[in-house]
Amino acid sequence: MTMTPERAAEFKENVSNKIEAILDEFAGGTISRAHFDVLYERYSRQLGIAEQALETGDFDEIDRIINDIPTVALHAAVRGIAIGMSIIRHRDMSIIRQFGDVTLNTTQLFRIVAEWKDHQLEDITAFSDIQHLSGDTWLVACSLEHTSLVTLFRNEPAAKQVQELERRHRDFESANRNILNHANPDPDTLVYPVELFVKNHKPE
Repeated sequence: MTMTPERAAEFKENVSNKIEAILDEFAGGTISRAHFDVLYERYSRQLGIAEQALETGDFDEIDRIINDIPTVALHAAVRGIAIGMSIIRHRDMSIIRQFGDVTLNTTQLFRIVAEWKDHQLEDITAFSDIQHLSGDTWLVACSLEHTSLVTLFRNEPAAKQVQELERRHRDFESANRNILNHANPDPDTLVYPVELFVKNHKPE
């Protein structure tokens, strides 16, 4: 279809609306900083091209950017995806259960618990930490009274994802509180609301 001034103006309006949408999404915590930066850069470039095309009457560049990588594919490439999860019991420094395809090694996991114990000395009852490990790998560690939940992400997790992890971890400890108080709890007797987080965040 031939690009016309009317279609170019409509394209510009659509891009402006997309910019407003990602501003709201970041403010609401549904996309990460890295996710925001990639999309904002894309839409800002498209907006500039549309404005220039409307000024000059040369619409060839708009046709080209319309055929760029689809935005849905870009979303998939940069959104935070949970790829592995470990639950560690503080009392005996044991790994209760692991989910997903990727895990940290035992030394790294127990170092996270040691950091949590340092916070306990300061009378902190709940603690979460987000770390950029390397490349596109991120770590979220949530610690409560009995356990630490360590989740590995591909790409930076959004604030809402971290909040959901914290909620599911609280639910895990609440549902299993009587069993976790035992000296040697059987992992097969526990319920794992956190497991679904990894399953639901796998790439499609």
